[in-house]
Amino acid sequence: MQDHRSLYWTGQNASLSFISIPAVMQAPAPLAAKQWHTVFSLGASMGIPLAIGSALATAYVASQRAHLFFAL
Repeated sequence: MQDHRSLYWTGQNASLSFISIPAVMQAPAPLAAKQWHTVFSLGASMGIPLAIGSALATAYVASQRAHLFFAL
């Protein structure tokens, strides 16, 4: 499951960099600011839960590996 989230987030970053930003840069300044705020807010609402899930999964795996390592 962790790999799918990483791939998803990589796709989100690529989409933002190659599609959203160039489109926002072509708009007049007031509209660009509104568009950027929308893109940022949507990204943050999805990115924060994914980052927390990823951190928890990594911490769990690290704790299990540490447990196995020290048990030897």
